[in-house]
Amino acid sequence: FRGVDLLQGERKVRVFCCGGSTTACDSCDDSETWPYFLNKKFNNAGHEVEVINAGIQGWYSFHDLLRIKNEIINLKPNVLILHEGWNEEFEYSSLNLGKDWRPNTVRSYLNANVFYKKSSGAFARTLNNFFSYYLVKKIFLSRAFKKQMNFTNISRWESLRRHEYLEAWLGVLKEIRDIAYHNRIHVYMVDPPSLVEIDDDRVNRSIYISNSRLDKWFADYQAVSSSRTSNFLKFIDTFIPVINCKRSFKKFSGIDRIKLFYDEIHLTPLGNKVLADTVILPKINTQ
Repeated sequence: FRGVDLLQGERKVRVFCCGGSTTACDSCDDSETWPYFLNKKFNNAGHEVEVINAGIQGWYSFHDLLRIKNEIINLKPNVLILHEGWNEEFEYSSLNLGKDWRPNTVRSYLNANVFYKKSSGAFARTLNNFFSYYLVKKIFLSRAFKKQMNFTNISRWESLRRHEYLEAWLGVLKEIRDIAYHNRIHVYMVDPPSLVEIDDDRVNRSIYISNSRLDKWFADYQAVSSSRTSNFLKFIDTFIPVINCKRSFKKFSGIDRIKLFYDEIHLTPLGNKVLADTVILPKINTQ
């Protein structure tokens, strides 16, 4: 877990924040993440709350489910906060635009983050240990991957419209909800903020594109993807409460909004503080 040692002794309300890099908070120090700011906010208000950052770069919901079942549940959490969405879609589209995707699977680091391919057999794993083979394979697959994942490729957009990864995500969330219910754990989801949104006006969208790595097509894709995730979470809200942090981020536009993001989804320390300020938990009984 990032930035803290679990407290011993007197029981506190224990909150675990799960998700990918937007929870782990890439490019931020331990004292600049939104779980850190959330912990500080509660403690400054006199609440006996311990917030643990369980985010891991590249993880999506099935990773969180496995960690909750096999590790976090044994640490007696009172609250789970799930910050998911971006990696659900990327896990799907990065696997040959969904053609090689399978629900509820975990791949090795190389296959998930370097080769962007499904799990390898024993022979392929052995070959990956040879540097020359690894280098040639990376160069070849990276070129093909970038061409396929280009935002001007209509097939990339078609993969965004598919429902398989949303159905798999729904199944995982139901299982997490059931685990939480049987263990008297409160569970919440975060509607993840994005630099661009589908209702941006032309002036603000131009500012966001000019001051980030986004181009027109990337920005359009990101905005549609963000909207699709929010619509999905509106349905999830019927059985897992959703924290609508986007409402707070809508107060910022233009250059002020740019200051909240390192890129299209990863937050700066200022952005992490805005997110943490939106999280309000009910009175939790730890008995």
